[in-house]
Amino acid sequence: MRILLSWARKQSDPDTRILIERLEKGSHSFVYFVGAPIDEKSTPAGAVFHSYADAEIGKNAHGIDATRFPPLDEELIRKLYHTESIVLTMFNRFFDALCVDERRRIYYEMVRYWMGILSVYTPEVVLFPTLPHFGYDYILYALAQLFNIKTIFFDDTRFPGRLLLATSLEQLTEPLVRVLEEHKGKTCTVQELASDIREYYEPRSRRDFNAVPSYIADQKARHSFWKIRFPWKSMWQSVRDFSFLQKAPRYLRAVASERAVPFLTRIAIHLSYPGVSDLRKEYEAQEKPTDFGRPFIYFPLQKQPERTTSPQGDMFVDQLLALEIVSGALLPGQVIYVKEHPLQWLHFGVRFSSSRYRGYYARIARIKNVVLVPLATDSYRLINESTAVSAVTGSAGFEAVLRGKPAVVFGKVWYENCPGIFKASSKEECENAFALITRGYTVDQQSVIHYLKCFESVTIPAFIAPTARKASHISNEACMHAISDAILTHLINAPSLV
Repeated sequence: MRILLSWARKQSDPDTRILIERLEKGSHSFVYFVGAPIDEKSTPAGAVFHSYADAEIGKNAHGIDATRFPPLDEELIRKLYHTESIVLTMFNRFFDALCVDERRRIYYEMVRYWMGILSVYTPEVVLFPTLPHFGYDYILYALAQLFNIKTIFFDDTRFPGRLLLATSLEQLTEPLVRVLEEHKGKTCTVQELASDIREYYEPRSRRDFNAVPSYIADQKARHSFWKIRFPWKSMWQSVRDFSFLQKAPRYLRAVASERAVPFLTRIAIHLSYPGVSDLRKEYEAQEKPTDFGRPFIYFPLQKQPERTTSPQGDMFVDQLLALEIVSGALLPGQVIYVKEHPLQWLHFGVRFSSSRYRGYYARIARIKNVVLVPLATDSYRLINESTAVSAVTGSAGFEAVLRGKPAVVFGKVWYENCPGIFKASSKEECENAFALITRGYTVDQQSVIHYLKCFESVTIPAFIAPTARKASHISNEACMHAISDAILTHLINAPSLV
């Protein structure tokens, strides 16, 4: 099969050459490769190389003139209206300062470019490491879906070293659903679970478990004061491998085109200045003490911009929309306790942005029966003492059911089929879930264990996220071999879409 490989990676990530070589040995060929600058030398013979750093800001691959591609027409634009809505929110990451019309212009240029690439190079399958969420790759994914070109990506689950292979967001958990149906009515014990799943499940099923999640600890270490402002390690590596010769001109071009945040500005957005309004000050002005004596729904906000809300949340990328639905479905006497994600300000700074605009927290506080709680409030206690947890796709929903607490989620997420999870998209669905929970619904842990056994059988022993690599003890080489095997097996067994 002819493959378009969109596989951006960092220098510490598994070597993409292993994946390329193994797929080529499986009689597949590559026509286009979107990769990291360090991987340009690994571009398969005959394939076009496109730096993902260029693709992110709408810069074409070297030597390709997009003006030769046909212009967009009304029919295609209409078919992609849903994609357009999602991509405009993804642009919060790279084009935060641009107005909607300018973002849409960049979007149209990207659609024209990737439509032309698919038409000229005619790939039969498009491979991504994870669910596309950087704008350019989601456009590529949406076009491939529209024109029946196979798409394959992997979803990092909360279990380190456990990936789900998926072919579309809409069918994210389809393999797991099939296995759950095949094993319906069967039971198993905790001892029958694979050791890594058992070691994850057992401590988290106890109400006294209170360890900081590994991915949060890792991110806090990576985004410490000195690492955020002075990335010495990556700078030194760039000098050692001479990649600064490529990076510096590309960065300066991006700054000149106003599509990158200059270094001094990057420092400034992570600082809080006396007397100057910022996100932290706005949040603290709205927060109220937590009263654990009253019935409440716990709604942790998710970090943005990120794929867990765009595209996985769809329209619920606006988390206030989900909050308004939960608020409208509350029973008398209930409140919603909302808490900001612990990495939001650490990762993206305390400045106002498109994802956290001026007045964002004030809008949340104005929603009926919503209370912003202090960031120091213990998240596990909020889960333990809540009536239920609610989120768009956040990991708190899964953490809740492991502790026997039901959860209501709004987006597409890998754990949505777990017992104790209620899917909702409307006030009525939320009301039905809360009514059932109030009547005494409890999460059956035996059913959760059975779910985990089925989950075990369909997951791949590999990782995408760097944090998962550290916790999984799987080597980079073994990871890429497992991913390659999964792709080769799927291409052999999957029916053609054409």
